[in-house]
Amino acid sequence: MRYTSLIIITTLTACHPQPDSAPPSAATHVDSAALKTLVQPANRVVKADMPAIAMQRSAETIELEAVGRVDYDTRFIGSVSARVSGRIEKLYVKYRYQSIVKGQPLMDVYSPELLTAQQNLLLLLDKDPGNTGMIEAARERLDQLGFSPKQTQQLAKDKKPVYAVTIHSPYTGHLHDTPGEMALVEAMAASVTATTAPLSLKEGDYIQRGKPILTVYDPRKTWILLNIFPGDLPLTRVGDKVRIRPESAPDRDFRAQIDYLEPVLRQGNKVAVARVYFDNSVLRLPIGDRVRAFVFSLPAEGWWLPEDAVVALGSQAGVMKKSGDRYEAVAVQTGLRTNGKVQITGGLNPADSVAANAQFLLDSDSFFSTK
Repeated sequence: MRYTSLIIITTLTACHPQPDSAPPSAATHVDSAALKTLVQPANRVVKADMPAIAMQRSAETIELEAVGRVDYDTRFIGSVSARVSGRIEKLYVKYRYQSIVKGQPLMDVYSPELLTAQQNLLLLLDKDPGNTGMIEAARERLDQLGFSPKQTQQLAKDKKPVYAVTIHSPYTGHLHDTPGEMALVEAMAASVTATTAPLSLKEGDYIQRGKPILTVYDPRKTWILLNIFPGDLPLTRVGDKVRIRPESAPDRDFRAQIDYLEPVLRQGNKVAVARVYFDNSVLRLPIGDRVRAFVFSLPAEGWWLPEDAVVALGSQAGVMKKSGDRYEAVAVQTGLRTNGKVQITGGLNPADSVAANAQFLLDSDSFFSTK
């Protein structure tokens, strides 16, 4: 198929004067209105014989693409704190990211406060065994300091105080330092990698009652943080279905849904974050793994054209609108882009016809210009 631009090149030639009685020649008479209509810029009007299409109204399913990463679910981060103040006599855990299970001993702590409470119970049992009220209060005091009922029974049986109490882990997961200045300084100074860096706690350190000592992250309780660009945020809702494809295991993609949309944009990258909760006990995706996600939003109703029919003009867009046997460049307002279609929000009427392939009508050196 060939096409030609509507360009008229006129050449002015000298005309010999005609007799006054002779009528003016039609060849020399130029209608300025007709000339203005015919002479059009080559980058805006094209004469061509090619198929034309019209906009179609439909409800298109919106599929948004996003990237993100696997991270710990902060709702299940556990903090280990001591019930007594004292000195760490023995440390059973050494490194960060060390796997522990619930009930596993973490450290033995010598506490003068705990030693005094044990001696008070032994004194009551020996000197005033009938004072049940005071004995029960002494037992409750030991319980508050971290003594288990089994340890209290053993104390009453052996009649010998225990000089160190064992702190057990109440959680299962990976062991981390509690965020703090000491942990940060030692982690930065460590010559080994972060996954094998020693804990900031050492045997002989003093701990305070009620203060966090260690933090436990559960790798089975994770979420995926998806970056949602501001332009896609109005189309993203809680409950939208997503298809997740991990980079470390692209063949293990799975379906989930958006459970939470953070109400603010994160500083630095200026994106909104959507949280996708999932059970990692089966998938076992590594923390920090990058993922690619496809968010299936609600269908969008509107007038649509194929992408080939719309020419991008930076922040604007245009189409080649058919007018008789020619096509004229017209600016249009666009909305969503999905499934190879562009939503037209202004600039065209439903009865208008446009070129099915607007780019095909332009030379490689042409600059698309609209009215």
